[in-house]
Amino acid sequence: MPERARQTSSDLSRRVSRRFGRIASFTAITIAVPLSTWALTYEVTIQEVDDEQLAEALRVSSNLLTLQDDAEEQGGVEPDVLLRQVDADEDRFAAALRSEGYYSGSVSVTVDGFALDSDGLLDRLRALPDDSSVAIDVSVDPGPQYIVSSIDLVSNLETGAPMTPLVNRSILPLQPGDPARAVSVLNTESFIVSRVEMLGYPFAAVPERRAVVDLTEHTMALTFEGVSGPLATMGPVTIQGEERTNPEFLQNRVPFEPGDPYRPEEITELRNRFSDLGIFSVVDVDPADELNADGQLPVTVTVQERPPRFFGFGGSYATSEGISANAYWGHRNLFGNAEQLRISGEVGNILENSVTDYSYLLGLSFTKPDFLRVEQNLNLSLDATREVDNAFLRRAVQGTVSLERPITDEITASLGLSIEQSRVTQGDETNEFFLVSLPATVNWDTTDDLLDPHEGFRLGLDFRPFPSFLGSSSDFYITRLDGSIYEDFGTDGEFVVAARGAIGSIFGDSNADIPANYRFYAGGGGSVRGYQFQGIGPRQPDGDPEGGRSLIEGSLELRWRFAEDFGVVPFVDFGQVYSSSYPDFEEELQFGAGVGLRYYTSFGPVRFDVAFPLNPRDGDGEDFAFYVSLGQSF
Repeated sequence: MPERARQTSSDLSRRVSRRFGRIASFTAITIAVPLSTWALTYEVTIQEVDDEQLAEALRVSSNLLTLQDDAEEQGGVEPDVLLRQVDADEDRFAAALRSEGYYSGSVSVTVDGFALDSDGLLDRLRALPDDSSVAIDVSVDPGPQYIVSSIDLVSNLETGAPMTPLVNRSILPLQPGDPARAVSVLNTESFIVSRVEMLGYPFAAVPERRAVVDLTEHTMALTFEGVSGPLATMGPVTIQGEERTNPEFLQNRVPFEPGDPYRPEEITELRNRFSDLGIFSVVDVDPADELNADGQLPVTVTVQERPPRFFGFGGSYATSEGISANAYWGHRNLFGNAEQLRISGEVGNILENSVTDYSYLLGLSFTKPDFLRVEQNLNLSLDATREVDNAFLRRAVQGTVSLERPITDEITASLGLSIEQSRVTQGDETNEFFLVSLPATVNWDTTDDLLDPHEGFRLGLDFRPFPSFLGSSSDFYITRLDGSIYEDFGTDGEFVVAARGAIGSIFGDSNADIPANYRFYAGGGGSVRGYQFQGIGPRQPDGDPEGGRSLIEGSLELRWRFAEDFGVVPFVDFGQVYSSSYPDFEEELQFGAGVGLRYYTSFGPVRFDVAFPLNPRDGDGEDFAFYVSLGQSF
């Protein structure tokens, strides 16, 4: 051990004296010579290494690489400034080697073919013509990668007493035999703290760790000193900052009682429950720095309320459907218990039809959070609709009441009652319908972003029965399953592969007895792009869409975000609608393909899509279709 210590100390002394020697010479020259007007550009080349993680660490650590393009745009840098940057980068490269477990490695940097400590290097650079490009070459000899030889958990580094409570070493993210990477060591330290916290110790910490490097055996022995602090229980919650919101309502959202065992996940759940209400712009949860006299950990929640009223508008355009415009107004905290009222209106088919053929929707919705139990919402809605499209004309009034609640953090379910009175015209036939349904949904969402997902999946099951024994004038049952998946393959959202699929089925009465608006249709902007709206599937004798009793469709997109606010998306869609209650594939799938542009905003991406039908039947497709809308296609 003394031999290794002397060797390490000697190496460090040589590096320090060499570095201070360079700084002194650079400083002396800079003071003696007035500021120059030389400007040099440069190109950095880092020698390839076999370890991809080390290669990435070297690239990320280099300020020269980061600033290379900026230096070129600004006309270059002065020679003395360039040498100082190279000198700083050399130390960063050495730190990158150590961070990846290469403690015997070395890095050398040459500037225009000369070592950094070469005599007269600065004068050589100043003698170059203005705007010259200088080659900066980084040679790397990583040497052997050190591995972890042992891991000890103690409560005191000096005495070596075991850590209490002891964390099972077999579950640590770093194990003996693993590479001694700095990030692995830090992750292990965080893991130890989190495991002790989970046992009820809110002030757990690893105040010190010891890493002993053996330069002969190329190993590292790790010792973590862990302290637990006092065992705690959950304490009272103080809420401050609320103005319009009922404090008792907020206290009911606290997921624990004073005296419950301390669990760090309860603090996270507390923050989530307040944030999920949608009425706060700020939710700051601050556990106390010490326990109270009862051994409890008090918690203070500071909130800042959002403006209670909100409004917005949106729209979309498709060549086959025309313009659709919508607007809404709402109140997000109507009675002080986060009740949300929303009034919305929509006009569709603009430009494609005369004013008498526009579609209209006027809707009123109300949501009461924590109805009968925490995190259970009561949803009420009332809609008046005039719907005009290629397949039918529908006038309807519909009221729905439902209960919605989370089953897990990712799964939500709802069950409701819906009553509808409608008049539907298809072709020359008009029918009156009185419908009572019990809509039920289950949604599973693991995606990382609601508006622009990069990873995860979504799965939704919608079951909507219209049984005659409840009073419905038609007896039928609709089931639809939708799913989508997203994967960016570690590109941080630059490239995202997104896929969607849907399958639907209707059982019960014959096709003619099922209201036309509840049948399945395919084609158009939200389905198979490139085809006429509702253009895929069974047709009436006059050629207009009839709708069917089963559906299959899907999409595949490659989303390439080539700039911070812009992206391009090639895509392929497919789908078909069948007269039978299940896809019998008697009709071939229809395919559409195209490319889209994306402009990313805080409200979600704005989509500009152009699509073409690939294999349309007569009357199914268009020469092309153009779509503009807000939000991802799925």
